[in-house]
Amino acid sequence: MTVAAAVWFASAPVLQDIQNDAKRVHLETKANVISGLLDDVVALGREAVSDANVIAFATGESVRELEARTQLSGLVNARLFDASGRLLLDQQTGQTPSPFLRVEGLAGLADMAAGKQPAVPQITYRPGSSKFDAVFQITIPLLSNEAVVALLVYEAHMDLSAVLSGADSVLVTMLLTPFQKAQWSAWNDGGEIIDVRVADRSFFVASPTVRNVFESIGFELVFTAISVAMVALLLPFALMAVSGMRAIVRPHKDLLQSQDLLAEKQGELEELAQIAEMASESVTVTDENQRILWVNRAFTTMTGFSTEEAVGRTPRQLLQGPETSAEARNEIRQAVKARRPVQTEIVNYHKDGSRYWIKLSIAPLISLRTGELRFTAIATDVTESKEAQHAISDAKRETEHQARHDPLTALPNRRYLDEVLESEVCNSAAPRTLIRVDLDHFKNVNDTLGHAAGDFVLVEVANCLRRSIGPSDLAARVGGDEFVILLAVDGDTRAATALTEKLRVQLGTDMVFEGRTCRIGASFGIATASEGLVGNEDLLKSADAALYVAKDTGRNTTTLYTPDVHHAVLAKRQLSSEIEHGIARGEFIAFFQPQIDALTEELVGVEALVRWWHPTRGILPPNEFLKVAEQLRILSDIDRQVFAYGLDCMRILNEDGLRVPKISFNVGMHQLMNPVIDYLAGQVKIGNTRVSLEVLESVLVEEDATGFQTRISELRDMGFTIEVDDFGSGHASVVGLKALNPDIMKLDRVLVSPVTESASARTLIKSMVDIGKALGISVTAEGIETAEHAAIMRDLGCDTFQGYYFARPMDFGQLREFIKDGYDSKLDGIASIAVRRDQASDNK
Repeated sequence: MTVAAAVWFASAPVLQDIQNDAKRVHLETKANVISGLLDDVVALGREAVSDANVIAFATGESVRELEARTQLSGLVNARLFDASGRLLLDQQTGQTPSPFLRVEGLAGLADMAAGKQPAVPQITYRPGSSKFDAVFQITIPLLSNEAVVALLVYEAHMDLSAVLSGADSVLVTMLLTPFQKAQWSAWNDGGEIIDVRVADRSFFVASPTVRNVFESIGFELVFTAISVAMVALLLPFALMAVSGMRAIVRPHKDLLQSQDLLAEKQGELEELAQIAEMASESVTVTDENQRILWVNRAFTTMTGFSTEEAVGRTPRQLLQGPETSAEARNEIRQAVKARRPVQTEIVNYHKDGSRYWIKLSIAPLISLRTGELRFTAIATDVTESKEAQHAISDAKRETEHQARHDPLTALPNRRYLDEVLESEVCNSAAPRTLIRVDLDHFKNVNDTLGHAAGDFVLVEVANCLRRSIGPSDLAARVGGDEFVILLAVDGDTRAATALTEKLRVQLGTDMVFEGRTCRIGASFGIATASEGLVGNEDLLKSADAALYVAKDTGRNTTTLYTPDVHHAVLAKRQLSSEIEHGIARGEFIAFFQPQIDALTEELVGVEALVRWWHPTRGILPPNEFLKVAEQLRILSDIDRQVFAYGLDCMRILNEDGLRVPKISFNVGMHQLMNPVIDYLAGQVKIGNTRVSLEVLESVLVEEDATGFQTRISELRDMGFTIEVDDFGSGHASVVGLKALNPDIMKLDRVLVSPVTESASARTLIKSMVDIGKALGISVTAEGIETAEHAAIMRDLGCDTFQGYYFARPMDFGQLREFIKDGYDSKLDGIASIAVRRDQASDNK
């Protein structure tokens, strides 16, 4: 009895360990197969959560719901939750009810959103309706800017009979949840199991141990021992024979059965190898050092390499090249090192050198025969779909580029700038500096030379900005003639000022378009957060404020943002509001300055000058409001009121018998080309008073288009007189003067003022008067402030005087009294000493 018991106790554990080790290897193989299947399911979800439409819908763009549903249509029972757990989308497609509770899908969401738990996919297992059916719930977080913004939950229903079933009940395997594993012993009368965790998952592949054989051996050994005690003397050798049969032969028989079953499984693997040989996907088996051990036919077709050429080499040596992603190679290397499955897309190279894309799935495999580690790689050629994706991506990038760039200059546009300011500047601790650029006189280029010339100027300006800014600076076109420069992090006020001075000089240089000169300038506003006056979030509006001041102070200059600038902007906003209300209430009127005949001293006309009858500040001169009105693009509304007011005053004077031969109005090019002038002049019957339109001398340079000349002819035909104002103050030529052929040219006060002191000034005036006379143009001298001025200009041949010496601008009531009272002569007995002195000098 002692010998039998000893044999039993010695042999039973060894035999059981041998059998259990064989079963564990078997279970690990099945666990790897199931893990590979689940990796494919997870890959579908990863593709879905990376789709732009799904991300946009999850982050609040409800208009993308249809596209999101389409993207998720390939998933079973897909649900989408936001970061707070609110259900955004529920797309039930399964034929049977889900075995999972809603709360299971949301497990871990709060911790992932709070950064307390890694944002990685999770898989939960539930048994299916039959023995080998399994239901998996997959949860994948959606990330935006590295933060969890939503959670995708979906299911996968699998029939695992091909993986879990076996030929003998001893080796039948099953999937167990952690709870089932913990309760197995209680549910099965103390039975034990062998289990292997499915890689990185919370469930197990398991098989029950077979202890009944060894327990029955123990029972029989006890029975045999009693028998031995009774017949010890008679049957000692028989006892040993029986005990040997019970303790050794039967366990050995069970071991042989396990080996037979393993051999059967080896046969199944051989069948699988035959299937792999015939598969359309490339299959490669490598050792743990990634040397190729075996390939199938599809591999040789896909790569162009024969089996002999492939075996013994690594995929990196054989297939990879310069465009193979280093990140993908590293991902594979790390997975192989950790002995875990991996799935990726990578570029490989054919034997002929052509490149192609593959979808690659690699899984570790333990050899049942030798126990050595192997890796199986399955590759699918996805070149066509990848190229289609790249084409779509390229089209999207091009569309996005066009949406974020100006089509004319190719500079970033306002949208691009706003994105940079929001993402990189506003919330950055590093202070930044920003420059606002506004072109001066660009409107004149568009109005006079046409939009083609304007486009040419804008492109030249953009090129100038590109050449001038640093490699980390950003230049953007944010409006018609408006640009912004965002300096790099190290940019400050000194760098900004140096840059604007460089640009001011370059942009002030004449540009030639199709033989015609385009003249512009530029004004600059600078705001910086480096001095603590404003934050990065206020740079743009602060630079705007500085730019407004630069425009108000004469243009072609640079202004830095200061507290004084800020206060000035607030005052300007108030003034802008008051101007708009003043237009609505008709507060803009005309004052009149008489024009006197140089010989007879008779009233020959008046010039209508704009004034604002402010309700609290009284009569305001144009320098108080015209610049702001021009920036508000409402100057034409003011001109229209002044025009109508002046015509109505002339009507009243003529009805009262107080005749004014002519009234002249200053008009810009927009007003000159606007038919509203025709309409107003036709509506108001002003009697015998002629209406004259004064245009600035600059039109002689800028307005040489056929349309402008045609318009001047139309106005003359309607009875308007044309005058050139401020002649001699700009770049007008005699050719331009002759082409326009005005009725009157008015000499600028800047030329008139020095004639009392300068002989050269008098010579210049004389030459200009002679030109006018030669062309049949009447000459009016502005700025006659003294009797000496009047005497000199009369002797130099001017026809008409206008200035404070004769009369200051006056309101309508004062003009009425001026005409009623008559005009007292101021020239009798006044001779020009200066002119006589010049004449005496000439006679010598």
